[in-house]
Amino acid sequence: MEQLINSLLLLLDDTLDLHRSLLALYHEERQSLLAFDLEGINASAKKKENLVLKIKILEEQRQRTTGRIAASLELDATDLTLTRLAEKVDIRQAYKLSAIGDELSSTVNQIKDVHRANRSLIIHSQGLVTNSMAYLSNQLTPDPVYHQDGSLAAQDQSGRLLTRTI
Repeated sequence: MEQLINSLLLLLDDTLDLHRSLLALYHEERQSLLAFDLEGINASAKKKENLVLKIKILEEQRQRTTGRIAASLELDATDLTLTRLAEKVDIRQAYKLSAIGDELSSTVNQIKDVHRANRSLIIHSQGLVTNSMAYLSNQLTPDPVYHQDGSLAAQDQSGRLLTRTI
């Protein structure tokens, strides 16, 4: 049992390290967003994909280890939390489980906060681009002019559209 708990602690340590790296990457992404650095944004996206994949692999290993621990304690694996597990092990391991659980929870919450802020920046930037495109489109076509008899006069366009993509 102690070996399984130690394996779980190692997996949780590795998971925490990856989450810290992900948090740092979100901060880098924020700087790239603020600087309108497209290459930096793309690089951050690729790094995030790699980190998320590594986290997923560790999560699968954690679930298997937790399943074995739950079986040895004759508990349901889906009901086994770090807090409940800490109640079943010795004080030294309980302290480690509680500490890493708290730190992991805090780091995940920080990631969520930075992710929300980055998302807001992206949405704001998209709005600016959309409004700029609408403004430019309106500049291409002049307002219609009506003659005294009510007929609509065709006017030359005031601008020239080179491409609709950026």
